[in-house]
Amino acid sequence: MVRNNIYGNTVSRAHPYWDYFEENDDYCIGLDSKKNINYESLKAKQASLRFFDFFSTLNQFFGILMVILIGYFYGNIDGSYEWKDINSNISDNTYYRSYLNLHGLAVIVGLVFLQGEGILINRHFRHEPKSIFKLYQIVFNLIALACGAFALAASIIYSNKVESNHFYSFQSWLLLGVLAIYLAVSSTYLFVFTFPRLQKNIRQALKPYINVMCLVTFILSSLYSILSNALYINKYVNNNEIKICTNNKDDCIDQFRYIMNFGLVATVLYSIVVVIQASKPSWSRKLKDI
Repeated sequence: MVRNNIYGNTVSRAHPYWDYFEENDDYCIGLDSKKNINYESLKAKQASLRFFDFFSTLNQFFGILMVILIGYFYGNIDGSYEWKDINSNISDNTYYRSYLNLHGLAVIVGLVFLQGEGILINRHFRHEPKSIFKLYQIVFNLIALACGAFALAASIIYSNKVESNHFYSFQSWLLLGVLAIYLAVSSTYLFVFTFPRLQKNIRQALKPYINVMCLVTFILSSLYSILSNALYINKYVNNNEIKICTNNKDDCIDQFRYIMNFGLVATVLYSIVVVIQASKPSWSRKLKDI
């Protein structure tokens, strides 16, 4: 069966990549075509898409593994995810450690996983209507920003309860910077590409810069997550004087240390895969469709 794909090229639906067409290619893609086929170019495109599918599999595997491991870690150490009474006056600092657990969960789910998936939406939905991936991007960005704001609030509440100074560390300022940049980039993207949506030539001119800023924000978010989790291990897990286990098993600390370490490795690998997928121009949506 021969028909036109979304780019107006006459191709065969039997071809596995019948709807794939690069910006700088003058040939139609398909087993049957009214034009001559550059088979070398076709072979390269097929291999490129297979690599993209492979990286997408890695992306989902490392992302889900990262969320499960770090979520399990914070959900099973002292305090778990219980939201303590903000108005309580208990002097025991360990009572409020659940705020740190909620902070860690919100960062890894929102600022790392959901932000990474939001960046790759237009690459996973390369040929669907624009409204689909733009809606997903808006939803993912809103949830990620909400998680970031929640993480910041939980951190501030914990600092207030343990009478610790705010924003005296590089880690705290990094989180503030990430949220500020993320909010600015998301607002700019919404204004330029969605509503009120600027003219096409302006959108195409701004798109590379916005893409770079999205990647920078994601990389900074990943660095913050890795840094904060590593500091948590050093401050609490490796400190024998602080009890973080809800049971008295001798191997409790070692188990949690392994879980978080593998979670950190998964975070690094997930971030690398996202950057690779977001950096290859041929895997992006065509410029005329933005």
